[in-house]
Amino acid sequence: DSYYRYLFSPQTDWGKFTKICIFLQTVHDYITQGLDELNQKILDGDGYYQDLEFLTQSSELKAIGTTNYNQFLNMFDCAKDKVFYLNGSTEDFYDPYLNKILTAEEAESSNHICVPFLFTQSGIKPLASIKMSRRYVQLFDEFKESDVIGVVGFSFQSDDGHINGLFRELIEEHDKKVVIFDFNPQDISESKKTYARKLRLSGKQDNLIIEPINRDRQTGDISWYEKLIAHTQQQEAES
Repeated sequence: DSYYRYLFSPQTDWGKFTKICIFLQTVHDYITQGLDELNQKILDGDGYYQDLEFLTQSSELKAIGTTNYNQFLNMFDCAKDKVFYLNGSTEDFYDPYLNKILTAEEAESSNHICVPFLFTQSGIKPLASIKMSRRYVQLFDEFKESDVIGVVGFSFQSDDGHINGLFRELIEEHDKKVVIFDFNPQDISESKKTYARKLRLSGKQDNLIIEPINRDRQTGDISWYEKLIAHTQQQEAES
């Protein structure tokens, strides 16, 4: 992580520059290894991706923000043109010289050294690039137009400040309900306090809703997406 900044100083730190370039390419190769087989397993499986298909049968899906690097979501019709990769992806490449995000084809034909665009924990500088900034703004606008925002598999750690701030503003400034599906919490009230602290909420904590979820993707006696739809319907009724 501490080497990410050397992408921007190849002339003075060539050795460290090459190390971070090799690291990012190695991670990319590891993630995409055996991708065809993985894609088929996802398509044939029974999990959260399939749940999204069921969710869209009863409710409109505005947008999906993900910190995953893989492109599995794009294989599902419900997610077409609705996915925002907040930490980069296996299909994104980065030109540090121009601070610009490229497609694989653009990177291949570039005269500059380009690297896979995968945020390390300290990889915040590329947020200043226009294309990445636009992702966050577009996702924010989609969430702002939503009745309810659901969160699955994301824990709002301190090094996710660029995402935490987005949720904090939605909750406090735009009065949005955020439903966090927390895996088998021992105490709902304590879980809520923990997430409120991580998000640094100073108000509107009633907008933060914690729902327990188990290994079967159930919350109580219904699926997580049915619970999310119920919250959406309740919010629509109240407004």
